[in-house]
Amino acid sequence: MIPYVESTYSFVRLCAGQGETDVSFLDELHVGGGAEETRLRLLPARTVELMVANPTGAKVQVKISYNKDKVYESQVNGKTYMTVDAPVQQGDVLGKATFLLEGKELATVDVLAEKSIDVNTLLELKLMMASFLGIDTGDFWGSTAGIIARVILTIVGIWAFFALAYFVYNKVLVWYKKRNMGKMVDKNTGNDPKNVNKL
Repeated sequence: MIPYVESTYSFVRLCAGQGETDVSFLDELHVGGGAEETRLRLLPARTVELMVANPTGAKVQVKISYNKDKVYESQVNGKTYMTVDAPVQQGDVLGKATFLLEGKELATVDVLAEKSIDVNTLLELKLMMASFLGIDTGDFWGSTAGIIARVILTIVGIWAFFALAYFVYNKVLVWYKKRNMGKMVDKNTGNDPKNVNKL
């Protein structure tokens, strides 16, 4: 009996949860919503260890079902990714992992966000503008709308530079005239022009 049990059953660690030195990363999500980081790894909420009957030596499979209110499919550069929008807090429950052996369920565990990811405000504004224009957010600046935006920003930048230069030039010119006013003497009368009333 014992040899049969030993040959049929085995003690299996299906996953190592958070806090373990050899934590198991079950999947990876694309991060949207204006986040600087583009990837978020997922880990199990707890360690799962079981006695498993597996006489055929079949491989244990992992099926992940995501929370539909947080995780969705998105297209980036023509590829489809499972995506979660920032901000994300470390330990957020984003779905469940089910361990299957030849179609039979062995265990289910919550799937957690590995770390917190904040929103990048400037990137979020860029994505909002791209979304408003109805273009692919994966390559905004290379698109037609992106090129137009770059041209407009360049023109505004050049205008701002010359406006500032003109302002500084006028200030320097006024200062120079005031500085030299005291040194100027009317050649005909010998009077200081500051003391001469102009009609």
